[in-house]
Amino acid sequence: MRKTIYAHLLTIILFFVIALPISAMGIVKVNYRSISPGFNNNVAEFISLNSPYKQTGSFHTTSVLAPQKATSLQYIIGQFVSTTRIYEIPDYLQNINADKLDEIGYEQKTNSLTISYIYALEQAGITVDYTIETKVSLVFPSLTNNTLKEGDIVLSVNGEDPLTEVYNATCGMYHEFIVKRDDTQLSYYVEKKELEDTCLFGIQLSTNVILNDEDLDLNNNKTGGPSGGLMQALYIYNLETEVDYSLGLKIAGTGTLDLDGNVGYIGGVEQKVYTAINNNIDIFFVPHLSNDPSDNYIKAKQTLDETNSSMILVGVSTFNEALEYLQGRLEE
Repeated sequence: MRKTIYAHLLTIILFFVIALPISAMGIVKVNYRSISPGFNNNVAEFISLNSPYKQTGSFHTTSVLAPQKATSLQYIIGQFVSTTRIYEIPDYLQNINADKLDEIGYEQKTNSLTISYIYALEQAGITVDYTIETKVSLVFPSLTNNTLKEGDIVLSVNGEDPLTEVYNATCGMYHEFIVKRDDTQLSYYVEKKELEDTCLFGIQLSTNVILNDEDLDLNNNKTGGPSGGLMQALYIYNLETEVDYSLGLKIAGTGTLDLDGNVGYIGGVEQKVYTAINNNIDIFFVPHLSNDPSDNYIKAKQTLDETNSSMILVGVSTFNEALEYLQGRLEE
């Protein structure tokens, strides 16, 4: 027995000196997030529609790998991998349960699918019956006790539209929230506080769009967030119209979509460009809303220019701009 131990002593020492610390680093969480290239998702795999029309190409959403908290090992590796971004988690988010954030991400995904469905069908001339509500989806630890709660339906803020007024409201002052909770209307005055480099009420609001008397058949593709809105709408619209806008190509992209057809910013655009390149995407749509260096399109173009990819990058601010680009390619 003793001879056996001596014969493997070096291996045992190396295990304790190297393997155990590395294993520990793979478990211990740090207050940072890592964002890496993720998955390419064919929209046809998670939206099922009965359609008489066929498409020769495909529409895809792109996702990133972004655990709510990185491990020590992910943090260290991320410092040396050019396709990975590391950033510190703000203090006001550090004590929020990661499972809750994942749950919100899946709710946002479902909501973005509903919005895409409604907008695409209405663009195709089909009327859809739906209801809109603004809900408190997350409460930060900084929020005053005995006030707004998760699940409250926010009817107004200072008598104005909630989603607009939460941004316009003056920092350092109290503002009136009218909410509905369990069929009871309540009024709360909530302070908009300065937190680190931003100013917040200490809540996150979400727009919930509810289909009335319709059942949208969705499959869980294990991704969260609203950033697939544009591509989901293009896929649905393509199946509801006789013209095939898919061009026989792999068309992907990223960008939220609202009920007016406006495309919104997303996070992790550089990593999504790498994801698209890794999956041989032909055309990639990204939000282009300004000429600011932080604009999604500008950052995406910088990333694409650093590669040898022949992928075509298209910046858009609305659904119609994306559709017009595809129609132009059809007419070439």
